[in-house]
Amino acid sequence: MTPLWRPSTKQEHDESLKRFMKRFNEAHPSDIAMQIWAEEQFVYDGVINLWGVLVHFDWEKRHDWRGSKFIYDTLGQFERKFDHEKHIELTIQSNMDDTHFVVAWHSDFNEVVDVFRNTNYQYEEEGKMRTTHKFQTFNYQEMAQFKTWLLRTYRR
Repeated sequence: MTPLWRPSTKQEHDESLKRFMKRFNEAHPSDIAMQIWAEEQFVYDGVINLWGVLVHFDWEKRHDWRGSKFIYDTLGQFERKFDHEKHIELTIQSNMDDTHFVVAWHSDFNEVVDVFRNTNYQYEEEGKMRTTHKFQTFNYQEMAQFKTWLLRTYRR
């Protein structure tokens, strides 16, 4: 089983994801739906049923981003999320206020780079990450547009 890198944020993560899922599932078209795991699998956070195709996604609540404008030129995702056995295809990252989010397909991320990151276990732990310029930012009020984006960009 994969360890939690920031166990102190798990409850906040789960509550944020549940709020996001509720908004997603209330938006049209209603036959594109999101389901999260009832019990944590430590693989991916859930699936989006995209008209019969299951898209595995990873959810993250970013503590370094407030407001509507994403504050970085690139979107990053840790290398452990690209493990082929996890089958994660999409990353979704919310701002701290749960008002905006960024999304990117894992297929659009670049090669691995070394980074330093903070965890609950130690600070400035060395790790590996991938980044992309191919991400999209949405407001939580734009779930219908997000669903359209999913349909338009899935395996383009």
